[in-house]
Amino acid sequence: MTLVVVYHFLASLLLLLSATQISQIITHCTVPGTIALTFDDGPSAYTTQLLSLLASHNIQATFFIIGNDPSRGAISSPPWSGILQGMYAEGHQIASHSWAHQDLSTLGVDGVREEILRNEDAFKSVIGVVPTYFRCPYLRCGAASSLLTDFGYRVVDVSIDTKDYENNDASLIAVSKNKFQAELGWGGQGGGVVLAHDIHYQTVASLAEYMIMLVKERGLKAVTVGECIGDDRQGWYRS
Repeated sequence: MTLVVVYHFLASLLLLLSATQISQIITHCTVPGTIALTFDDGPSAYTTQLLSLLASHNIQATFFIIGNDPSRGAISSPPWSGILQGMYAEGHQIASHSWAHQDLSTLGVDGVREEILRNEDAFKSVIGVVPTYFRCPYLRCGAASSLLTDFGYRVVDVSIDTKDYENNDASLIAVSKNKFQAELGWGGQGGGVVLAHDIHYQTVASLAEYMIMLVKERGLKAVTVGECIGDDRQGWYRS
């Protein structure tokens, strides 16, 4: 085998690996008739209210959790630890959103590794397992994508961003509702991965129920990210 042939073989292999890595970023559901409601940045003072709403509709969602927020402290301390334990027991999917919500695309390898591992330790201490799904803060992974893959994570992006973080006011939340309505599909096909935030009052008090009602009207079933891509609960976590 000549050096030229070897070079082309290696180049093709690298392209294949890159394509595989890109394909591992989850943006849409693959199970027909499903849609994934996801909530970032919690837990917060509003999370329990959201969990009650979801329970009343028999819906499980995916929560991308920040391990330590200066406004509330670490998830290993009460009441946050209890909220996460209840969330886990109720069948919701708990996923990682980094330790301190830093922009991973601006960090070096050591910084990214710390954001990953500190959250893993926190999850292990609270729910006894480590999530295998991860969403990068600000939806910016950069070079961190390869490190996340090395750590065994499935990276989740979004296909429907409600922009609730721009509309957290009673006079504005209709903007997020209208955006969701315009971008939501219909039953019979794989739906989107929806981004909202349980740290915003209007999301929990108004937007969440609106989304649930519209999902039902469209003939879709709201499930976790894992379920919407055909991954059973055993694949959501590792010990």
